[in-house]
Amino acid sequence: MLGFAQAGKAAGATLLTGGRIPEDPSLGGGNFLMPTEFTEVAADAMIACDEIFGPVLSIFRFDDDDEVVARANA
Repeated sequence: MLGFAQAGKAAGATLLTGGRIPEDPSLGGGNFLMPTEFTEVAADAMIACDEIFGPVLSIFRFDDDDEVVARANA
């Protein structure tokens, strides 16, 4: 999951929150990542195209329903 967070930053997406391991010492022994949200994500970025099974979210803006459908079908 850290790789996805790093890939989002490398692709120029704007990190809103997260993208790091929690500072809470009780979570230090596990595989945890803070919930991570990106905006300004390019349509061809890894975090936009890959199916991510973890707390990494790409947030997109749309002008109309047709744009939503076109993006979903792409």
